[in-house]
Amino acid sequence: MTSTLLTRSTHALALQTILFDLDGTLVNSLPGIEWSLRQALTQVVPDRADELTDLASRIGPPIRQILAEALPDLSLPTLDKLVSQFRFYYDTQGWQKTRPYPAVGATLAHLRGLGLTCFIVTNKPSLATSKIVDHLGLRTYFQEIVSPDAPAGSFSSKTAATSYLVGKYRLNRSRTLFVGDSADDAGAAQSLGLAFAAAAYGYGGASENRTERTYTLSRFPQLLRIVEKCRVE
Repeated sequence: MTSTLLTRSTHALALQTILFDLDGTLVNSLPGIEWSLRQALTQVVPDRADELTDLASRIGPPIRQILAEALPDLSLPTLDKLVSQFRFYYDTQGWQKTRPYPAVGATLAHLRGLGLTCFIVTNKPSLATSKIVDHLGLRTYFQEIVSPDAPAGSFSSKTAATSYLVGKYRLNRSRTLFVGDSADDAGAAQSLGLAFAAAAYGYGGASENRTERTYTLSRFPQLLRIVEKCRVE
């Protein structure tokens, strides 16, 4: 952390709530996803195991969508089997390869100390999400974690999951920031009238989807400067 850290004197924050994407924003999950996909491809369609290229730019949507777009000629039964095998490898071993981005824990702790309420909104299923968040010691920083298959209901999109949180907690949209790395994240923020911070270090190219209330993070700890900026604007 740097000397630009905020202090408790910033209690009069304009910003009250931060919603976080997970993959490519809080954690680098690429190694585990890539390993699990290679294992699944080798099991189901070994002759095509080398066709899934540029995986980093594809991360963000659910794995079924990633595979359907990358290998569009697969039959539905083959796609189903591929997704099933990926989930087996990822849920048992692949998730353990996930690492937090530098200073994520310290930054989240500082945000909590400032009194901000934080949530996770992710396209990753709840089983793997829970394993990762618990293993990395991050759960304590979040009021709620929403996955597509969350107990609250099935969410068909990032926008739907975000809307659920806004409604449930009656979030003040003008005082809520969404932090993510994908166009999906940027779209959810824009649809609901939230400020957006694009994690340019992630996978999804969200920094290309700029609006009037878009900030850019080249490193996660820079989020503290955005919080300060929101306080004084």
